[in-house]
Amino acid sequence: MTEKASKVITWVMIIIGLYLFSSLYLAKHHMYNIFGYSIMFVASGSMYPEIYTGDLVVVKINDEYTVGDVVTYYNEYSEKLITHRVIYELTDSIVTKGDYNKSNDGEIPKESVEAKVIKVIPMPLRLLPIQQVFDKYMNPW
Repeated sequence: MTEKASKVITWVMIIIGLYLFSSLYLAKHHMYNIFGYSIMFVASGSMYPEIYTGDLVVVKINDEYTVGDVVTYYNEYSEKLITHRVIYELTDSIVTKGDYNKSNDGEIPKESVEAKVIKVIPMPLRLLPIQQVFDKYMNPW
């Protein structure tokens, strides 16, 4: 590789890094924002059977959602992003619930909603028996 090509690649990587840094830390959202979309890893089974532990979800960062949509919101107390279904909407808040959970999450301020799930990408491990063992013995949900 020539020295010129190496410099171009370095500058492109720096620009991409700065964009990702600014979209994560300087924007209001708590996730990467790449042209209005983000991809997240699902860490729990609270949305089983629609979303499994280990799946990836593609979310669209916006404020438009309705009852029945799966949204991602920022929980101030746990300082984590949570992806659950909207079960009803109030004036200034919504109530969400994981499909596999027995109880709802309580009222969530509408301004805490970060994005709406638009696509679930199944994790390849779901096709292997090891994922069934994980779900049976290690998944708390």
